[in-house]
Amino acid sequence: VLEIRKRLSAFAQEKNIISINISTLHQHSLIDTLGMGVALVPAIFLNPGMSLLGYKNNLQTGKTQKFMDNLFNVVTETITEAVNDMEAGTLYYGSADAKDLMYDKRKPITFDGEIHRFRFDPDDEASNEIWVCEAGIHCTSFSASDTAISSDFPYYFKEYAKATTGADVVYVQGAELAITTEKDYIKPVGSGRIGVVKGYGIELAKRVMGISNEITL
Repeated sequence: VLEIRKRLSAFAQEKNIISINISTLHQHSLIDTLGMGVALVPAIFLNPGMSLLGYKNNLQTGKTQKFMDNLFNVVTETITEAVNDMEAGTLYYGSADAKDLMYDKRKPITFDGEIHRFRFDPDDEASNEIWVCEAGIHCTSFSASDTAISSDFPYYFKEYAKATTGADVVYVQGAELAITTEKDYIKPVGSGRIGVVKGYGIELAKRVMGISNEITL
């Protein structure tokens, strides 16, 4: 986040942007961006020892610099393009009940059971609606032992909403610690684990598409 803000500092000053905030999914089936994907022995013994001796540039890490540079470039270019492409329209807020799709694994059992949506309706009829949706649901459809790399249910959530409504959808991960997907009654769309994940994303999208309590902001 600090690197992205650093790369955009001049642009932010030029455009009078007061804050750049980054949202990312937390899940168990993606490329390492924190450097924590290290074998147990180096993680426990080698890295702490090297750090204590002052050799912090020689630590073993799960990060790949080429991937990280690409990530930084894509994010900064996307933010720049989004700001330059801003247009007028009306912003709405609404929410839908999705608590039966969530499961809290730890006591006390307490969580926000709503999925929230900010819907931007542009004045230009040729432009797509933009939905910014938020829910606190941990992306744990794949275990740590899986070799699959997946965007988990948010990908299928956005894909279904886009195909059905034409809206461009952003899914923002809320506070979700031990709150995960409740899939016991979800009808899979396809076979295997992917089928269940896809079915969950589609069901969540249907909840958002059924929002009926919108207010104008």
